[in-house]
Amino acid sequence: MPHDLSRTANGEAEVMFVGEMPWHGLGTKLEKPPATAAEALRAARLEWKVEKKQLYIGEKRWPMHGQFALCV
Repeated sequence: MPHDLSRTANGEAEVMFVGEMPWHGLGTKLEKPPATAAEALRAARLEWKVEKKQLYIGEKRWPMHGQFALCV
């Protein structure tokens, strides 16, 4: 069964765990649960930069009003 975990550019799994290692054997082991969501994201290597961008249509790039994409 594949784990389907995302990985960083250098191949590290983007996941963290506390306690027993997961069945896939990947991720960052923490001795205790993170105190904040920011700590959890950092430990799991999930501090992605996400941007909201306007969507456009056609060769003239007309804006699709109210339509946006989230880009990593």
